[in-house]
Amino acid sequence: MPKISAIRLEAEQLVRSNPQIAYAVAKVIEEIRDERGGHLMGLTPLQRRLLDFLQSYIGRTGIAPSYTEICNHIGIARSNVARVLHRLKERGYVSFIKNKSRTVTILPAARELSAAGGASQRLAA
Repeated sequence: MPKISAIRLEAEQLVRSNPQIAYAVAKVIEEIRDERGGHLMGLTPLQRRLLDFLQSYIGRTGIAPSYTEICNHIGIARSNVARVLHRLKERGYVSFIKNKSRTVTILPAARELSAAGGASQRLAA
């Protein structure tokens, strides 16, 4: 039986050589993670935590949190907040106006995700 590292190296070379294979592999990995509960509906744990915080904050205050408030609550750097928000926007969970404060809006897909996923774990304040 070949060693895992040799198989991994072959897989990485194959993925690099063909973008279609890379896309197919990424989709399969995402499906496996979803089935195992690793990523809820294709979201990473960090994306899910940020989305949960946004929903909670906006529901409580009626406005979106600032990047500083997100940083303080989630415990990540400001640049990471921007990156994760961008990923959530790409996936259709939020919208926002770039370079304009407190413009994050939760889109219907995120509300449906919450309803389908039930109560998710919230970060301790």
